Amino acid sequence: MTATRFVVPLQGSPIDRYRHYHALDRRVVTEFTIQYEAEMNRLFEEKYDELFTEFNRYVVEHPAFSKRIPADALVVLLDKNDPVFNRENLRRVKKYLKHDDQPHRPVVYVQV
Repeated sequence: MTATRFVVPLQGSPIDRYRHYHALDRRVVTEFTIQYEAEMNRLFEEKYDELFTEFNRYVVEHPAFSKRIPADALVVLLDKNDPVFNRENLRRVKKYLKHDDQPHRPVVYVQV
């Protein structure tokens, strides 16, 4: 059995994030948990929910992809069709990293 866990920031503060966990046993998902930890504005939440849903669908359908994400990594979701959102999200991530409880956390950028 293999387990994957990582954090996806939602805003620029340490409390605004999703925690993702899933376990695979012989290529079958046996556990799957998403923990929502955030207070955010509505528009950002809607956009991120859309990206996060697509990202999680991909992770479940392509387990080899999730194995490439380091343990406890910070996953930054970017919208390939929305450069304005991406600039704002990258600004928020930069702020988030200043307050992260793991100062040397690996960061993975994913275009959705």
